[in-house]
Amino acid sequence: MENKTIFWKDRWLGNRNLDELFPEMFALTQHQNKTVAEMWSSQDWELILRRMLNDWEIPRLVHLYKHL
Repeated sequence: MENKTIFWKDRWLGNRNLDELFPEMFALTQHQNKTVAEMWSSQDWELILRRMLNDWEIPRLVHLYKHL
């Protein structure tokens, strides 16, 4: 994987882009065009959301993290 791979829009995990697999999380993220390298800090993914999640959205975020 190159440093230019876009976290949400490129296929780097499986057959589909993350924005296709998790459209509701993609819509909520502030950084839709960052690379995989930019989204990874030293120990965790930096998914910065535009707002707090509703209760019904939390399982989708958990599913995204498990997918990663």
